[in-house]
Amino acid sequence: MNFRFNKHSKQRGVGMVELLVALVLSSLVSIVVIQLFIQNKDSYRSHENITRMQENGRYALQVITQALRSGDFWGCLPIYQRKATSTPESQYQNVFGIDVNGRVQNVADVDDGVFGEDGVNTAWFGFEDRPDRITISGVYTGRSFPLPPSDVVPTPPPPTGTFQIDVTGIDDTGIEANDLVILSDCNKGVLFQVTNDPDDTFSGTDPKLATIEHSTTPASDPPTNYRNNFDDLGSDLGDWDLNATRLYHGFVGNNEFTVAMDDPDGAGPEAAVPTLMRNNQPMVPGVENLQVVWGVDTSGPPLDGEADTYVNAATVADWERVVSARVSLVVRAPEATNENPVGYTMDGRTVAANALPDEDGVTNGPGRYHSRRVYTTTIAFRNRTP
Repeated sequence: MNFRFNKHSKQRGVGMVELLVALVLSSLVSIVVIQLFIQNKDSYRSHENITRMQENGRYALQVITQALRSGDFWGCLPIYQRKATSTPESQYQNVFGIDVNGRVQNVADVDDGVFGEDGVNTAWFGFEDRPDRITISGVYTGRSFPLPPSDVVPTPPPPTGTFQIDVTGIDDTGIEANDLVILSDCNKGVLFQVTNDPDDTFSGTDPKLATIEHSTTPASDPPTNYRNNFDDLGSDLGDWDLNATRLYHGFVGNNEFTVAMDDPDGAGPEAAVPTLMRNNQPMVPGVENLQVVWGVDTSGPPLDGEADTYVNAATVADWERVVSARVSLVVRAPEATNENPVGYTMDGRTVAANALPDEDGVTNGPGRYHSRRVYTTTIAFRNRTP
């Protein structure tokens, strides 16, 4: 029998059924892969959203904490020494050696150091009160200078005229005409405006000295709006501890914190976000509220530097008795990614989920779906504790 083998007899094409099955299986795999990708993307977006919220919250607290801890710094003068007498004017005079009208005019709130204002009692993003305001003043100093050794300049600085400081090893004091400085031995102090450029008066090498001049200045003297009322330093320096006396130089002024709406991209009011503001400049976006209660030392005089009670700003009768603050912030995530709104509790007061408004104040808007977190800390004022 003759058999002939056909090499193509057992080869077949792909049938329609097999093709359909392959398409279905590949589609299912693609769907699963796409779903996993979407889930991972959403998870990453949510994690990034929460991370940014946490970073903003921690940074906002850090900025306020540092400012409050360093507030009311006037050289090395402890604030609690001001309570040696009964009235604020004489307390201020007792430490700074000035008359009640002030040797330096128009320096805002230097006798308070720390001051607060309660927010208006109207709703703000579902909370019953608008944000509070914190004002912190002091010398934000970067450098201090001793007086010359007594064997070089044996007499103390005169109440009027000029005196010298020791700048050995220093090529640039950073002090310019119109700057505010404090001369202090940690028990007394004099706050005044420099009226010359000390770097132009360098003399000697060991020690190297610079001259500080002080005279009256007009109220319009640029670049400041403050002035020296008198040409004397206003204090008898003869009974000072001259070995401990230093000249403190730095920015004298206020740091003011509150929360306001900010539109960083200029896209219009609908794009504005609540932001922690410092001196009317945006600092930290997403900070929705700032609430503060103040720790008051009710002891003495003399004060013991410990808070005996915490009250709102309107209840504080004497701000020099405030020694700490309990600061609470509501910080929200940059994007509204929650499927359901979530309320929160701050300072013992609850904001229900259905009370959360949109950025423009519309109840039940997309602003309800931001994640929110409350940050609270208690801050002691280092310059008001023994």
